[in-house]
Amino acid sequence: MSTINVTFDGFNLQNDTYTTTNVNYRHLAEKVIDTKPRPRTGGFDVVDSYYTQKVITLRGWIRADSEDALRTARDNLFKALRGAEKNLDIDYGTEVLRYKATVSRIDVPEESFHINRLPFTIEFLALPWATKTTSSQDSKSITSSPYSNSIDVGGTFGPFPVLKWTVSGTPGAAITKIKFENTTTGDWIEVDNLNLASDGDYLEIDCENMTVKENSTSKDFIGVFPDFEPGTNNYTVTITGGGGSFTLNQTITYYETFL
Repeated sequence: MSTINVTFDGFNLQNDTYTTTNVNYRHLAEKVIDTKPRPRTGGFDVVDSYYTQKVITLRGWIRADSEDALRTARDNLFKALRGAEKNLDIDYGTEVLRYKATVSRIDVPEESFHINRLPFTIEFLALPWATKTTSSQDSKSITSSPYSNSIDVGGTFGPFPVLKWTVSGTPGAAITKIKFENTTTGDWIEVDNLNLASDGDYLEIDCENMTVKENSTSKDFIGVFPDFEPGTNNYTVTITGGGGSFTLNQTITYYETFL
């Protein structure tokens, strides 16, 4: 098995001092399945299902030239792994997967014969999915309404994109409402009472952080933050206002996501 490079919150867990020999992360995350019994016929129906968390386990060795240096290295490990919801990056050679994780357990058993090395086991409680460390972006120019198109998303799990529409030039009249519908998943979100009237004005919908902003000001909305699926997602954007002519530059920015 090739060496897997691992860092947590920037702390390197694969070097001369900390040698990670085993990384257990390829299993599927824990999944909750809500069911409803069928009282007359028997059996059950699945009401809902969703992933909740993933436990990632690292095993390896702490190495040092002396017993005192070994204990210092152990203390430095404990100090470096204190953070909550930090980036756990696992590089297996062709790709880096980034989990949002928190250390739930560290075990460093110390015996009298451990002079120059100590074994360690580290358990991380992570979100059920990982992402690439670099984002992807799909850009389109919208000049009429309704506007329909599609986006092809990589990965094995739907991402949580940032949707943004930016005015280019000066529209014939202010754009007052934008509705985005993912027709593949059926989810839609609508933002009203906008005043996108000048070059550079924008509406941003952040599906991960669940925020909606017009020029950095939070906005009310109806609907839901739309889900996306891996593969092809068809969508329609409906724009109200704009007068006789307008140009909106649309960007959909996301990180490919993996279970």
